[in-house]
Amino acid sequence: MKINKIHFLFSLIVIAFGLSIYLSVFTPLVKIMSSYYDLAADIKNNNYTNTFLPFGYSALISGYIMNNVEITSKVVHFLSLVLIWIIVLYLWLKINLINKIKNLKFYDINFVWIFFWFTFFFFHPYFLLNIVRITDTSVTTFFITAIFALIILKFKSSKILLIIGGVLLGILIAIRPNSIILILFFLIFFNKNFISKHQTIIFFIPSLFAYMIFSKFITGNFLFWAGNGPYNLFSGNNPYAYESLKLHHNSEYSLSRANEWCGIKIENAHLVSSIEYINCTLKYVQNDFFGLVKTTIFKMYNLLFRPNFKLAFETYKFIFQILIVIPAYIWWLFFFLNSNFRKEFSVKWGALFIIIYSSVFIATNSDPRFALPLDIIYIISAINFMARKMENV
Repeated sequence: MKINKIHFLFSLIVIAFGLSIYLSVFTPLVKIMSSYYDLAADIKNNNYTNTFLPFGYSALISGYIMNNVEITSKVVHFLSLVLIWIIVLYLWLKINLINKIKNLKFYDINFVWIFFWFTFFFFHPYFLLNIVRITDTSVTTFFITAIFALIILKFKSSKILLIIGGVLLGILIAIRPNSIILILFFLIFFNKNFISKHQTIIFFIPSLFAYMIFSKFITGNFLFWAGNGPYNLFSGNNPYAYESLKLHHNSEYSLSRANEWCGIKIENAHLVSSIEYINCTLKYVQNDFFGLVKTTIFKMYNLLFRPNFKLAFETYKFIFQILIVIPAYIWWLFFFLNSNFRKEFSVKWGALFIIIYSSVFIATNSDPRFALPLDIIYIISAINFMARKMENV
């Protein structure tokens, strides 16, 4: 019996959608980042006092649906995932992917490539599991998907899309403040791909205003900035960070010993001043430069390529962790070895996006979960490359 490849791929979408609904309805919420949950509850009760954590994610799950943080977070995470699927499917329709794979055999290397990335996209374990977890990964992935989609579409030189892109970046910065580094990416992108300098202004002004309005509404300050930056800087750059990264996949656990090493007497690491953390980081850089280089190289690996076996006690979890990092290895291998892959528009700009976005995590505190939203760039650009390749066959 001949199997219709389009129906086959469509069935995977239906299964993934059904699984996402099941998780949303029948799986209890897991507060793996309870501090964000507590902050969301404070925002819901109009009791915002936290100056340490970013406000964006907690604000988005703060109980405006049925006045309930748990239900709101599930709805927000579910919608984020579905919108990611819709955006990427739209991009694939734009490149006429369906017609291009109709005549391919199942064993054709081109179809195998598409099927691999397609399956990874719809059955990414963390894309699905984060529906029921208190973590900003789902929301961050949605905003990165939407922003990168606009990059792929080159904004069509549309003022409306430029404004939408700016607003998306402003909100993303409120969710993950280190995303402000993407301003550098867009300065390069606009310089290379747009003619009018006014387009840069049209993009960045809405970004600033979106952040300011969001910040004022939630925190009461137009330009609120979370105080966890220097905390993360020193947590990732101290004499004990490397050991913590190896053991915990995160260097935060090194701070108790690192603070003692630096002479900080305050027990609550969140209450240490930013100046003290910056000075302690400088002290470490001056005293152990080669240790800094070793830790930084390891942070690159830890962020982008390291399976997280910390809690992978069951065999299926162990397998999942390996499967999650394989696409990154494949993508970067092709990037360095295949010039045609490297020249593909979405790959070229995707690489720059990943490098710039990751630079802050590599300079401060890396954790494999921080890189999960970047998987969407691997997926989109890899399939775009194959679609372009089939055009020339």
